[in-house]
Amino acid sequence: MRIVVADRDSSFLEPFRSFLHARGHEASTACDGVTCLNALREFEPDVLAISSNLLWGGSEGVLSLMREDGKLRDMPVLLLQEECGDLALRLHPMVTSTTRRPFRFDELIQQLKFLAILGEDESCEGEREIPSVANRILDVEQAIWNA
Repeated sequence: MRIVVADRDSSFLEPFRSFLHARGHEASTACDGVTCLNALREFEPDVLAISSNLLWGGSEGVLSLMREDGKLRDMPVLLLQEECGDLALRLHPMVTSTTRRPFRFDELIQQLKFLAILGEDESCEGEREIPSVANRILDVEQAIWNA
């Protein structure tokens, strides 16, 4: 599996990249929006894991440009959420799935593998549903938990 991981936290990027490589995956990392777009175009990954708080172009900017790019439009995207307040980003049409920090590397890889398989399925091409039922259920559960 080929993965681009975009996060402004360099203390996360390098250990996760090493973890991916040790398990036979190819990974490219980016610490800002501009670097992320370059990696997406040059590395041609199967899936993108993107933090909700990227600098220099931002996460929303990257996702919006991906939506306009025919080569990137159907790529599965996992949003790495920093906090529950990222509602606008969670609802972005390019976001396939979300996960909240903290998370374990092995759990994150399982999510990315699942998304890569979805991306290979031709029946998943075209516009994405906004948001998925599973994400709505998680949001309701989180709201109840926080109340």
